Amino acid sequence: MASANILKATSAALAAAQRGDHASSLAACAEGLGSWPPAAGQARDGDLELHFLACSALANLRRFGEANAYLDNLRPYADAYGDFVALRAACRHGEGRHAEALDLADKLPGEYAYSPMWAPTLLNIRFACGEIGAHLQRIDFGRILREAPDSAAGLLLASPYASAHDPARYLEWARAFHAQELRRAGLAAPVPASRVRPLGGRKIRIGYLTSILTPSGLTGIVMPLLRAHDRDRFDAHLIHVALRGEGPPALDPAVATLHTLRIADPRSIAEAIRSLDLDILVDTVGASEWDKRLYRIAYYAPAPIVALWLNNVGTSGNPGIGYLLGTREQLAPGDERFYSERLARLATTNIAFETVEAIPDIRDRPQDAPITFGCLAHQFKVTPESMALWARVLLAMPESRFVLRNAQLADPGLAERALRAFEAMGVPRARITVGATVGFRGYMDAYNEIDVALNTVPVSGGVTVQDGMVMGCPTVSLTGSTLLSRTALCVFAPFGLGHLCPNTEEGYIQAAVATAGDRAWRATFRRTVRDDILKGRYFKPDAMMRDAEAIFVAIVEAEAAGRIPRLP
Repeated sequence: MASANILKATSAALAAAQRGDHASSLAACAEGLGSWPPAAGQARDGDLELHFLACSALANLRRFGEANAYLDNLRPYADAYGDFVALRAACRHGEGRHAEALDLADKLPGEYAYSPMWAPTLLNIRFACGEIGAHLQRIDFGRILREAPDSAAGLLLASPYASAHDPARYLEWARAFHAQELRRAGLAAPVPASRVRPLGGRKIRIGYLTSILTPSGLTGIVMPLLRAHDRDRFDAHLIHVALRGEGPPALDPAVATLHTLRIADPRSIAEAIRSLDLDILVDTVGASEWDKRLYRIAYYAPAPIVALWLNNVGTSGNPGIGYLLGTREQLAPGDERFYSERLARLATTNIAFETVEAIPDIRDRPQDAPITFGCLAHQFKVTPESMALWARVLLAMPESRFVLRNAQLADPGLAERALRAFEAMGVPRARITVGATVGFRGYMDAYNEIDVALNTVPVSGGVTVQDGMVMGCPTVSLTGSTLLSRTALCVFAPFGLGHLCPNTEEGYIQAAVATAGDRAWRATFRRTVRDDILKGRYFKPDAMMRDAEAIFVAIVEAEAAGRIPRLP
């Protein structure tokens, strides 16, 4: 039985954890336990809850190494109780020990693995390792919304696979999530926005909302488009919400007016944006981050019109967001049923290329080397479905090799799991190279090991496709029926490379084998493609922005007149 001191400390630690003060929670645990850190074998039945709260506080403070050592000291309790096993999985994952985390998650019975308390955490582990797909169908999202609402956003963030595999279900989840979030914010519906003012010859005031300063966010995608804006017709603003405390981005004031917001409250962020008197706010990432500081902004009418463009994983389900822009390849006819937003289709590619970092030289592939396929996508995209397709390609070309690299494969256990998976499908590990990439330059240079890249399914790479092109490496992709499975097609199709994006598995295998076998075409592509990109043949931010501007004008004019716009 727990002592009075233990009960008092447990109550204090739990109260601090519930208000998000994890440092105070940890301090209360340490005071109650007496010796700190606890020695091996110190745990007793009566103080297990306090030990659990201490480990949880360490995890929330991202002190994963300490948390893992602590949990190891708690054996056999840490092996016997499901909550401790799930927490160990989360801490192993946080420390980059992904394979151990997966092994622990696999040991848990369903009442833990799919419970409101642990499902988002454990699914996030599986998502990060590419193994979420088989588990999504067992999730009771409604129960999680009711019993653990703060975990629901994490579940949606971990579920772009759901958007790629089952967009109708993802829309249902997202709508239910926002309905509850509105209630939690004390709102029956989003705050009504004022009607946009008629243009009457004036410039459209447009703002771009971002929180990501990376090559796949602001610097690589948004900035080239901002520079392409027609400043005679548009007054452009860049609104940078500094979620991570980073400094403001470098921005030429002639390109756009920069506003860096260091505000945590979404209502206050919306009010700050509203003070800019925008006609339209374009969210370039917020709806896909599932961070309430961003997705709740749209609840408070930051602008008369709110639209999504770039970095979309699918619908937002957010009733405060009215429009979503994508390409004709991404948004097929009839896709409206999977979106809460009105759809607008661009005729040009949805990806612009720019990097502020030095790009490695392209090296010629040895003529006598075996054909090498490869993939450098983030591990969450390396699904069992992807590996099964890659194995079929390798079996169709028995002398070929495969390179699989990404940052997560620094974990030797995860690399071993990949090798065992290939072996189980009949591909000897001697034909496979698995390892980590280090930094942007290391990632880009890894394309010099690959003759033909093979894309992932069902979530198709987009930035990796463009990066492969910059390094002279073509990518074969399987075009599916959802936005996330069509990203490569929207890059390649406008430039006559649609043959690299077949829509059947057999076509994927045939395209991979044919592309690998056409050495002359690959040599020409490798020799010329980077120069073509730099000359603007492939990625055309000017053409893309003209497309988008026409859509923005149509939306603003229609909304000002009180009618529904006719959109492409």
